[in-house]
Amino acid sequence: MTERNYEAAAKEIKDGLKPRAIVFLQEIRNAQCASNLAARAGLNVAAVSSFRNYDGRTGWQQCAILTDLPVKECEWKYFHGAKGIKGKPPRGYVRAKIDAGEDGVIDCICVHLKSNYGAGKDESVKMQNRRKREESVRQLPKDSPVAVVAGDLNFDAFSGEFKGEQTADILGWSGFADAWAGAPLELRGTHPGSGRWPDSTLDYIFLKGLRSGEYPSLGSHGGVSDHRIVWLRAFRP
Repeated sequence: MTERNYEAAAKEIKDGLKPRAIVFLQEIRNAQCASNLAARAGLNVAAVSSFRNYDGRTGWQQCAILTDLPVKECEWKYFHGAKGIKGKPPRGYVRAKIDAGEDGVIDCICVHLKSNYGAGKDESVKMQNRRKREESVRQLPKDSPVAVVAGDLNFDAFSGEFKGEQTADILGWSGFADAWAGAPLELRGTHPGSGRWPDSTLDYIFLKGLRSGEYPSLGSHGGVSDHRIVWLRAFRP
């Protein structure tokens, strides 16, 4: 990232930031980029991945969690392959157990699931992408009583194009609630449309043991992302 990009991204974060903040980031180039951004936003790096590409080189699409709260544990893990899937799902997840004081310890999991890039109209490729997203979510840790799963899921649970995909359902079956549930499109367009394509909802916050009295709110992309930033105020019931 250039200095200009750091400052633009940090401004987007600070504009929506409140004390006791947890920020989930995807497509961060590396740990140094995460650290540089955190410093400019007045946060600390709770956890950051170092996923490698199929050729063994460190990828440019890392995940990170930033916060101003104490971090008790952190880790990152790859997704692994499963029967019926060609190859492994890309990347993995980043996890940080964060001490939120009166709200207790929150198990925070940041994800960036398989995209649909390059699938075109090939239904077999689309099906493999779908299975990789579903399998990725199955492999997420779900045992904590208070948890958040957030990030770019690369599918739109509200679109007929993804009818039958269970990526969000698998989280729901484990007690996670979609913060977008019931929200109209004008509030949840996390990925701006272009031309004949409308906005879509690709970025999600799933809550377990937490609730919010309102839908998430959208910021801009600050010129450094093709997605809008998503904010949500959540608390223990």
